[in-house]
Amino acid sequence: MIRAGERLAATRGAHTVEIASYKDSPRATALYERLGYRIVGEEPDDWEETKPDGTVVLHDDPCWVMRRPLGGS
Repeated sequence: MIRAGERLAATRGAHTVEIASYKDSPRATALYERLGYRIVGEEPDDWEETKPDGTVVLHDDPCWVMRRPLGGS
């Protein structure tokens, strides 16, 4: 699926692609690194979840920003 997204981005003229990987998900980060992505920065990822009882929980999950140039693996 990742490679399909990269191909689509390339057909639309992109020269690089970025993906975010949660910092607390080292297996995902390792997968992206095996696919040629490199960590280029970090960013917060804040999102809200509404529980079945109507309460709202704010999640703060910092991410690595990972980038890979297109045109090679």
